[in-house]
Amino acid sequence: MLNLRKLKQDFSSNILKEGKTLFDENKVIAAKILHLDASVLRINAKVLGQYNNTYESVIEIDREECQTIDSDCDCPYHYDCQHLAALLFYLEANLDSIIVEYSKSNDLEMIAEKEGLDEEDKEKFLEAVKVAVTKQEEKRDEQYQKELLKEYIHAATILSRSPFFLPPQTKVIDQADP
Repeated sequence: MLNLRKLKQDFSSNILKEGKTLFDENKVIAAKILHLDASVLRINAKVLGQYNNTYESVIEIDREECQTIDSDCDCPYHYDCQHLAALLFYLEANLDSIIVEYSKSNDLEMIAEKEGLDEEDKEKFLEAVKVAVTKQEEKRDEQYQKELLKEYIHAATILSRSPFFLPPQTKVIDQADP
């Protein structure tokens, strides 16, 4: 859906590094779609900064060109800051789930008609959402499988130490030599 690598090229390497650190430290509190249509995606996020200040970051992306149309953050930098970079890293990991959440709370058919999309663009728009839903379901299934495997390994470790499952041991009395 989006080429986030291309979007990251607008940021300096230091800002990207700081944004990656914010993302790795789970400082992106929440992100939601404000506007979605066939050509534009506008996302709002809350990102924790220094001294636990919460900054509101908004980025508007041209979906066709994968370019930033507009960005804003209420930090001192205002745009192309580490908070927006953290949002891009967050989108890289969670865009599908954000789109799925948006599709649950909005009537996409009505949005497509309101935007005046022709049938081809409407189909592309709805297909992009369907792909996101499918990816999200696959990701959820994969996560479930990982958790299940962890539980099996944990249970096997506990059971392997249980005396009930250990083979019986016979005591051999070592007799002293005469």
